[in-house]
Amino acid sequence: MDAETLGASAILIHRENTLNEQADNLENDWQQVRDNTKLPIFVQGKINPENIQTILTLRPQVVIIGDAITRSKNPAQEAATIKKMLDEATPPGQRL
Repeated sequence: MDAETLGASAILIHRENTLNEQADNLENDWQQVRDNTKLPIFVQGKINPENIQTILTLRPQVVIIGDAITRSKNPAQEAATIKKMLDEATPPGQRL
């Protein structure tokens, strides 16, 4: 059953931050969700400057970044770095 039928307006793929991290299967998770819905897909969890380019190739409608900024030694600088990366990967007409 499609989530849209149940009244959902978007799907969130949340990747948990844990000390015992398993292999990152975002691409597999993404494909399973994308194959089964036309709803917008949001991505959250374990997003940082090292992997954001890979995540952006999937073209999620929303990227939610938390710990990479809040746990950084310099949150303002980390936020600026990530924003610049997002801006560079997003066409001008689609930027927030």
